[in-house]
Amino acid sequence: MSQARPHFKWSELWCKGCDGNCAYSKDGKPASWISSRALDKLEDLRLSIGKPLIILSAARCPTHNARVGGAPLSQHRSTERLPSTAFDVTSVDVPLNTIASVAEAVGFGSIGRYNTFVHCDDRGHTARW
Repeated sequence: MSQARPHFKWSELWCKGCDGNCAYSKDGKPASWISSRALDKLEDLRLSIGKPLIILSAARCPTHNARVGGAPLSQHRSTERLPSTAFDVTSVDVPLNTIASVAEAVGFGSIGRYNTFVHCDDRGHTARW
């Protein structure tokens, strides 16, 4: 499987609600349009933490995004014209507060803390929840 970045495979990042056959799939693979800048920050997050990250959600095709209750203009929403900028991440070995702090340090502008994961995105302005 091809690498999106040294520590992340494309298969970890593509839409988890597609089987490669939806209208947003390409070449038999689920939607996986993700901003290069956001991918660079994800790799920086992994390098700065020094331990593996688990990607719970990254790119979502518009159909899957709606199915899971994502905002219509969610940063996870992934199309060829408007790539995703968001990742929901967790780790077996790293506290969520640490992930959130390091995500901010590597330049993710928007960070949301949940009970079991951290949402971080590169939407272009600061947001916290």
